[in-house]
Amino acid sequence: MKLAKISLAALVALGAFSTLNATPLEEAIKDVDFSGFARYRYTGNKLNVNDKKETKANHNFRFVGTFKAALDDNFFGVLGLRYAASDGSGYNNDFTNTTSSFGVREFYLGYKAGNTTVTAGKQFAGTYFEGDLVATGLRVQNTDVSGLTLVGVAFDALETDKIDYDGKLLSGVAGSRTLNYYGLGAMGSYDPVNFKAWWAYLEDTANLFAADVALKFDFDAVKLGLQGQYVHNESKDDDNYGDANFFATKGNVGFFGVNLNAGYIHYKAKENKLSFVTVEDNGKLINPAKLLNSVMNGSAQYYNNIKDKNDYWFIGAAYKFDKFGLFANYIDGKGYSWARKKRIDRDEWNIGGNYAYSKKLNFSTFYAATKEKDGDYKNKHDRIRFEAKYSF
Repeated sequence: MKLAKISLAALVALGAFSTLNATPLEEAIKDVDFSGFARYRYTGNKLNVNDKKETKANHNFRFVGTFKAALDDNFFGVLGLRYAASDGSGYNNDFTNTTSSFGVREFYLGYKAGNTTVTAGKQFAGTYFEGDLVATGLRVQNTDVSGLTLVGVAFDALETDKIDYDGKLLSGVAGSRTLNYYGLGAMGSYDPVNFKAWWAYLEDTANLFAADVALKFDFDAVKLGLQGQYVHNESKDDDNYGDANFFATKGNVGFFGVNLNAGYIHYKAKENKLSFVTVEDNGKLINPAKLLNSVMNGSAQYYNNIKDKNDYWFIGAAYKFDKFGLFANYIDGKGYSWARKKRIDRDEWNIGGNYAYSKKLNFSTFYAATKEKDGDYKNKHDRIRFEAKYSF
């Protein structure tokens, strides 16, 4: 939104500043955009490992605000602030966190000339292999060719903190080597085909290659879609990581607010070594689960921390009507369990919904239940979440 309104007091101050030949306040802020969100989450977890039960819950508060200011000529600056705090729930020693402070999440300078944008500083890496990884360095994006976006990145510092980083990879790599990260990407949209091709290099660790192709057909009342993804990890650190491959496919059909989907996921780390096919979170890869291939077993199950052979099939359904949305998914297969240290049976089902009170205020919730089974061994993880989010 534009910060173009000022109060009467500000107008008085503006007159005083003008007499001193200073930049008028209204002039200074008229080209500043402010966007972001405020979010509250309640998350409750129930863990049960061979009848040893544990309950954990917390209230999470998060605020993200981003200022974007037009500077001289084609230059612009971005400052992103973040507040994140969690309060425990259901424990004898719970307390309200009032000491967590704001942090700077984005701080960079940009230059736009024609269809080319160059940004330098602390920013989102924005490649195929992360969810929302923040990195420090250079990013170049070009859209000269209609329907095609080209991206190049070079970063010499990556975030590894537990507030925003999901997974185990970078915390394990940090300290033993430099976190230099480079990438090139091409993304195209030519109806009915959308594609992405990416290469990324985590210095002294691995090269990642990805291809993603999606077909979409719209027959008025019926919509059809088919997507395929492939990622290859070519390890440069044979002592700690091995090569790996990821493949997933998903098909969906939509009609009268209903969407049905089904698919298959396969990934494997070679030579019984640790490997990865994303750098942070699960990147842009298909994963319909809420827990199974992510936060289960102490957040060890993300695609950036894989081992052995993993195969899953899934089905899902969603329905949207007016301001409401509902969904349900089921995932089943066999994969490596970091709790059991071997390949075992694993599955999850999840259901949820959302209510869009307005364009800015949204309420959502889900319940997920996942389990691993190996003979008499059972590892269960249930999670319930409620979220209220206001975007501006």
